Parts: sequence; C-alpha cells; structure tokens
Amino acid sequence: MKVAVIILGPLEQNEINLRVLKGCDLYIHTDKNYKQIAEQFNPIKLIISESSYWQVTKNTYLKKYTDIIKKTENSTPEGIHFNANFGRIAQWKRLNEVINQVDLSEYDYIVKWRLDLIKFGTHQMHVDTHYDFKSIYS
Repeated sequence: MKVAVIILGPLEQNEINLRVLKGCDLYIHTDKNYKQIAEQFNPIKLIISESSYWQVTKNTYLKKYTDIIKKTENSTPEGIHFNANFGRIAQWKRLNEVINQVDLSEYDYIVKWRLDLIKFGTHQMHVDTHYDFKSIYS
C-alpha cells in the first residue's frame, strides 16, 4: 500500500508526527523559514516559498474580492457577524501547487496532514501509542 502525505505551511517536528508519517511519501510546501525542519522529514518533494507567501496570497484575494466584500458587509443585517476570512486561502493555493507539480496517481491514499493537530487535543494522540498511516489504512 502506498500512502502520500501532503504537508502545507508552517512546520513542527515532534515524536507523534514522525511516527505517523513513517513509511509514507511526503510532499511538503512551506516557507523558507521552515526549510531546515522540512528537510528533516526527508520529503520526496519540497516546495519552498518566500516567508511573505501567506500575507501576499491573503492580500491578493482580499483585493480581488473587495467589491463583493463591501457589498456583503453593506447587506449584512446589524448584529450579524461577517468576516471576509482569506487567512486560510494560502493553504489551498499551496495544495493546488503540489497537486499540479506531483503525479499522485500511483498512491492508494493521499492525505493532507496538519502537523499542529496535537495542539487541539480532540484526537487523543499520545506519544506512548503507536500511530502510523500504514497501519491505519491496512
């Protein structure tokens, strides 16, 4: 079984991520600030962007949709929260770039993995438990 894992954006290295990702082909798209950490994961492909990638991407989309954002803000009833959140668009741009640069057709599973999942605690993933994608999907 072949598993491809796509990792995007800021990187963190920890014991659980190293265990989960063991035996998988990794494809990483991150900023140059994280290049050294990315190389420790030994990815098949590493795409490095400028540190400003997130901010530039966000601002590009905010500018592109300024008229729609203003129209939506003006038509939103008082007391209703509206936020033109383009803060996460960079991850989708990064994903698109990986998909366009890599042939993923040979894989049984393709996973977009977040290295910061442990922070959220809903997964109950502990270092003393053995997790890896190979065993999860077999």
